[in-house]
Amino acid sequence: MISKTNILNQLHDLISEKITSTEKAIAVAIESRDSDGKSSMGDKYETNRAMMQIEIGNQQKKLAQYQKQKNDLNRINPDKKYDTTQFGSLVSTENGIYFLSIGIGPIKVKNETVFAISVTSPIGQAMLGKKNGQVFSFQGKSFEIQAIL
Repeated sequence: MISKTNILNQLHDLISEKITSTEKAIAVAIESRDSDGKSSMGDKYETNRAMMQIEIGNQQKKLAQYQKQKNDLNRINPDKKYDTTQFGSLVSTENGIYFLSIGIGPIKVKNETVFAISVTSPIGQAMLGKKNGQVFSFQGKSFEIQAIL
């Protein structure tokens, strides 16, 4: 099975890229908002400025979400072993490998697909607290837990 360290590294890289991209989008929106005032007057100026402010606010919310996800990843000890499925555990089933961490969805790690899911997601809730060999159901399918790391 893939190591949690490899998965965590991949997730950290993804989140760092999203943070950088969002920070750039905020800077562009601020620049656009501030430079627009130099060339426009009246209602158009106020409308454009308000729209840029809304965009800045939306990007700042995304940035805060990504930073929270980064903090959540930092709480995971890749060396810790688990007896039950919980935040930080890597779960292997016959239908896929799931990393109970942050809700990113499928990622490729060393040519394997791993589903990075939140414990608050529907599938995360369905598997939470289960032990090796137990079965959980999600969307009409049964999943048997084959290994928990």
